[in-house]
Amino acid sequence: GGVFTGGTTDGVLGGPNAGAADVWLARHDGAGNRLWIQQFGSSSFDYPRHITADGQGGVYLAGITRGDLGGPSSGSWDPWLARHDGAGNLLWIVQFGTSGDDQAQFVAPDGTGGAFVGGVTDGSLGGPNAGAVDAWLARHDGAGNRLWILQLGTSSPDSATSGASDGTGGLFWGGMSLGDLGAPGWDGGSAWLARSDGTGGLTWIRQFGSSESVFVQ
Repeated sequence: GGVFTGGTTDGVLGGPNAGAADVWLARHDGAGNRLWIQQFGSSSFDYPRHITADGQGGVYLAGITRGDLGGPSSGSWDPWLARHDGAGNLLWIVQFGTSGDDQAQFVAPDGTGGAFVGGVTDGSLGGPNAGAVDAWLARHDGAGNRLWILQLGTSSPDSATSGASDGTGGLFWGGMSLGDLGAPGWDGGSAWLARSDGTGGLTWIRQFGSSESVFVQ
């Protein structure tokens, strides 16, 4: 009956500031009473992008960092994935990336204690870069170990912005494309929606748009 919420701070909100912009995570009960709040970060800029319940009383967070938050920095913006239990304890955090700009945009539980995480990269994060900015998707188990990662794109910019469990171990995920990702593109950009199974196989992908600008949230 309560809620997890999170964000970023350059102050002292849930603990000492690590040096720049830090991540914070809090839990409130159903009456709005704060149960706890935590703050963590590196000496550089750290931002959460998405938060979701892990299905077992805890929570997953995904975001981006310019520092050494869950491992050594790969060069520019790196994605990170963290898991906290229901009492706010950090169970683990992992960081990964290329020498380019890699960002996590969403996280979704996989139904077995693990999580899907996805976003955008201009490097070769889960396969060869298709020519511009690509979408990527990874799956981690409940202990933070990566099970697989894949990359999807065209010669034009493509991004993954959101995902949700399909209820059968896979994932629905989608975003935007300026290329021909799942069908011929439109001048104003296109939305795309795909379904992947639990092993990373692409079941199907659909693309749709108009002659005007298309934005996907």
